[in-house]
Amino acid sequence: TERSRDMKFLVEKLFGFLGSLLTTCSSDIPLLRESTLRRRKARPQASLTATHSSTLAEEIVALLRTLHSLSQWSGLINKYINSQLTSITHIFAGKESEGAALEDCFPDSETPEVGGLMAVLAVIGGIDSRLRLGGQVVHDEFGEGTVTRITPKGKITVQFYDMRTCRVCPFSQLKPVSALSDVRILKTRN
Repeated sequence: TERSRDMKFLVEKLFGFLGSLLTTCSSDIPLLRESTLRRRKARPQASLTATHSSTLAEEIVALLRTLHSLSQWSGLINKYINSQLTSITHIFAGKESEGAALEDCFPDSETPEVGGLMAVLAVIGGIDSRLRLGGQVVHDEFGEGTVTRITPKGKITVQFYDMRTCRVCPFSQLKPVSALSDVRILKTRN
């Protein structure tokens, strides 16, 4: 039917976009304002929060996992995942298992085949479990909430579900909720 074709098309597009994002945006910066970046000293820093591309990628992963939890979508998504996982045997056929570098198996990492495989592996295992803008968090005192702002100084603004107000919290007081748990949260809230 036309609806099933549209659903298949959407699944392929979501996995394709996720794969493209994962293969082309490996070194972007955390979500900070440009003016803040110009004022900062030019020294490398370890990011405590997720980067822009990994935030987008985690949202796509969460969407695909949510769709997968629905009976009318799970078959399509399973079929796509299986098709990509079977491609692994073709990619590694004839390659030495010991001492082979990843670059030997994927000389052109920006191909759709590599992107599709990376997208499937990301949906299965996740990408970046760091705290992220729009991500779900848990605070010992205030409960669960959604990150609405991240400052360069490590202050995180969170909209807590039970309070209906935003609170600024130190990074150390928040624990990110994994994307797998995001689906559980959605189901319990509806």
